[in-house]
Amino acid sequence: MWSTLIGKEFAARLQGKLAYAVLTVLIAVFTGLALAAFWLVVVSVPTIVPVIGSSVGSTSNLTIQSLVASNRGTFLFYTLAICLLAAIFSIAPAVASSAISSERENETFDLLMLGGLRARSIVVGKLIAAGLFVLLLGCTALPGFAIAWMFGGVSARDVSVVLAVLLATLALISAVGLLFSALARTSTLAALYTYSAVYALALGSLLVYLVGASVQNETMFRPFLSANPFVALVTIPDGLASSLQQTLPYQYRAALDPAAHEWLGLSLRYPRWMNTLVIYFLGTVFLALATGLAIDPCHRWRTRGERARD
Repeated sequence: MWSTLIGKEFAARLQGKLAYAVLTVLIAVFTGLALAAFWLVVVSVPTIVPVIGSSVGSTSNLTIQSLVASNRGTFLFYTLAICLLAAIFSIAPAVASSAISSERENETFDLLMLGGLRARSIVVGKLIAAGLFVLLLGCTALPGFAIAWMFGGVSARDVSVVLAVLLATLALISAVGLLFSALARTSTLAALYTYSAVYALALGSLLVYLVGASVQNETMFRPFLSANPFVALVTIPDGLASSLQQTLPYQYRAALDPAAHEWLGLSLRYPRWMNTLVIYFLGTVFLALATGLAIDPCHRWRTRGERARD
């Protein structure tokens, strides 16, 4: 039944011209971004010969330009990864927020509920379908990453962690869109609510931290950064993140520090992106359960409330 639901979603989304228009725009945008990043690397160094396994040289005046020159492959890879994450924030809310509300608008929601699938199975199927469709669109960016390997590339560990952060972010945004799609009356309202929520998550968490750090309360507001996937991406390359700290104003340097936690008298330090993955996983599960409750008219919590009122 899941395969039927996912196949139906893909067929519905690929039948229109919008999907192909988005694919064309993404190809053009990421081609331009890849060429622009490549140009920045070329003009920042005295030679265009790739340097494999390069690292930041010893200098007392570290700048962004010197970091780019010494970490060309890593710079290209993470620049495109951040651009791909921004594309997910732009596309996934529109895709997920119409998953359930469009069924109501087309008067097919009741037929879907009568098809034999439980509410949570419908939510999981819609979540998978939305995520796979966005991944299909995101695959247009893969050729751009090949340029990073011309300058040494990145480790398999970095690629795996970046992929995990991107997938976790996509899952959470899709879950937010599904919840608003189940609660809103129209797809337009669901999309508006979803975009507001996800951009508040990305921009709001960073702005709260910046304001807190500027008023000398950096430690208190640092946990907000764990909700920001862009910060999580920047903290993945340990060596580059440590060097990048030296180029930031002093009050903001702790933003790229590893997360710390006191447990049984021990101070545990671990990469900040681990916090982001855990928060996003738990958030996706919670939102999926809430969506299942919202679309299930026969859920025991609802029937219990109705019996109590009677």
